[in-house]
Amino acid sequence: MFRGKFKEDGPGEKEIILNISRIGLANMVGIAQENVIRLLKEFKEEGILETDGRKIWVKDITLLIKKSNYR
Repeated sequence: MFRGKFKEDGPGEKEIILNISRIGLANMVGIAQENVIRLLKEFKEEGILETDGRKIWVKDITLLIKKSNYR
């Protein structure tokens, strides 16, 4: 869903860039902003994504989906 709504064109076909605020993301998934920040930090540490301000670069969509299904 996020890919279709917030995706920006990136240099690579597999790279996904989302442009959404932490508050917006929290509201969409129905969790607190603090939890979004914690999850983004965890995913960054695991190399799944990178962030810069509002932009979130998804580096490994397969691993992100796997991790998301365990929560």
